[in-house]
Amino acid sequence: MPSDRSEKNHRVVTIKSIKHGGPRFPGSWFVSYCCLLIALVVGAHWVAIGGEEFENTELPETEFSAQRAVNVVKELEACGNRESGTYAAEVCAPKVILNEVESIGFSKEDIQVDHFHSNGSFYMSFLGGVIGNYRNITNIAFRLNSKKERTKGRRCAVLAGAHYDSALAAPGISDDVMQVGLLIEVMRVFKARNLMSDSEIDLIVNLNGAEETLMHAAHGFARSGKWARDVCAIVNLESNGGHGREVLFQVGSHALVSQYKRAAKRPVGNSFIHSVFQAGVVPGDTDYRVYRDFILEKQGLLVPGLDFATIGNQYVYHTGIDDFAHASVQSMQRYGETVLDLLTLMTSEGVEKPVDAQPPGVYFDLLGKWFVVYSTRMAWALHITSALVVLMLSLSNLTLSPRPWLIGAFFFAELCGALGYGAIAMFLVPKGYRLAYQNHTWLTVPLFLFPAVAGYLFAKRRIAGKSDESSPGDIFWTCRLVAAIICLGHTLLVPTSSYLSFLWCTLPLIYVYTGRHFMSFVAGYTIPIIVTLQLMPAAFDLLVRIRPRGNDSDLLARCPSELAVVLWSRQKSWLASSCFRLSFSVSLQWATYHLLSLAISLNHRNSCGMSRIRRLFTVTGRPTISRYNL
Repeated sequence: MPSDRSEKNHRVVTIKSIKHGGPRFPGSWFVSYCCLLIALVVGAHWVAIGGEEFENTELPETEFSAQRAVNVVKELEACGNRESGTYAAEVCAPKVILNEVESIGFSKEDIQVDHFHSNGSFYMSFLGGVIGNYRNITNIAFRLNSKKERTKGRRCAVLAGAHYDSALAAPGISDDVMQVGLLIEVMRVFKARNLMSDSEIDLIVNLNGAEETLMHAAHGFARSGKWARDVCAIVNLESNGGHGREVLFQVGSHALVSQYKRAAKRPVGNSFIHSVFQAGVVPGDTDYRVYRDFILEKQGLLVPGLDFATIGNQYVYHTGIDDFAHASVQSMQRYGETVLDLLTLMTSEGVEKPVDAQPPGVYFDLLGKWFVVYSTRMAWALHITSALVVLMLSLSNLTLSPRPWLIGAFFFAELCGALGYGAIAMFLVPKGYRLAYQNHTWLTVPLFLFPAVAGYLFAKRRIAGKSDESSPGDIFWTCRLVAAIICLGHTLLVPTSSYLSFLWCTLPLIYVYTGRHFMSFVAGYTIPIIVTLQLMPAAFDLLVRIRPRGNDSDLLARCPSELAVVLWSRQKSWLASSCFRLSFSVSLQWATYHLLSLAISLNHRNSCGMSRIRRLFTVTGRPTISRYNL
């Protein structure tokens, strides 16, 4: 018996075993591997944000300092709530901004100031269609002039924008006074480094006083600003919460994403979130779209740009507690360093002049350290070719050992998981408990995760009797077949966000063709799992906290929020489906991994300190639900 057991645990890798998916490995290795990946993602996030506490040190004038920027924020906070049209927004805040910029010490040759009011009206599709009509809206624009000799014609400029007005009854510190102080500090660093002496283009900083009224001031700048026609690129700064990493969530040009890749030390963003925002799933809008659509509207061109926002702790967004006490100086420091490096690179290298609407391509970060960027054309070629190859390999392997019930088993498992979610959603919606998980985020685990895992394990037990020693490879190729079909459809419909299905479609082939037991599994599954884990916090922030603000004029918005959460949560079944060949005991351990990953998603905000972990189970007051723009 000992010899038989030893032989069974150490099977010889043959061509046949490789073809059928390779040998099994102990479940304890698998769980340890998953825990290691979770620790890696959390650790990388910790390093990226610089730890739990921000060091309050005096930095030289040539470096971005959030402490200096905070002084501007506190002065603007002292003005009171800055709803557009009030004394605080029209008199106090502009006075503070102009005095702060004047204190930097620019000469008349270095800077131009355009403090103007505008009237107008425009139509936008936000909230199902809105006609904005405004009078005496305020913009304060500063233009830092390049000292290089001008060529014929007007010099191109990059526009950096933020707004200082606040939503009704909200102090509006994170949204968006922190970014106003950030841009003023960036201007201070530009002056200290004398960056405009070698710049190819000018820098325009526009601070407007009417974004919360549905982007009226941005339209006023596009129509009445005397420098609007010089804008070749946009960098818009926003916030959707009190802290968090600055996420690149809207992009208008593949070339600008490439510049961001070279400029950012800690890049954060992915084209999946860009696609979600463009689809209207998130009920919000920013000045970026108005700048993009209206600055060069008469020429029929869209101005490319980059749109950033922090999305941590959304419960303070548009509420009375959006004050300095709930803001993060640490996030501001990281945000400012990224924007400073980006604007420095853009002004020194220049940007392409707008010629036509350009797809952003595919981009995503890996552990906040590496940033992958490739064009939409490359995505079409790479993703479709790879999916077709995987499709042919899957069909050939399944044809050699046909088991038609496997495809049905795959979808049966998916159906059981979906029914588990659906049963909960059908209970919550009619009973009036639709937003229960909004007030207590930990409820997401029993409401959405437990039913899905139960449905998956039920399906696993039901089909376990049909499996034999050769079935793991067939199950693997069945999963690859379905993955290839989804990758093809995803690429054809939304190529910018198809990188996730591409990774799950192709990289697991390393596991089946190397035949190196556990290490081959690590080589094939590490990158897809890490990329998926990184996406979970942002996805849950968007769907669990932001999605319920939606209005009823939108088809996507009319879909209950619970179903939106379900649709995303079902994507995690790809991790389980790809490892379907594991034994039942390992499936239980995989369910434990799901719990850990969701806990990270719920609590993976600006930092991962114990205070954040305790906050997961803290009962708070009912949040204010807002349908306003960012």
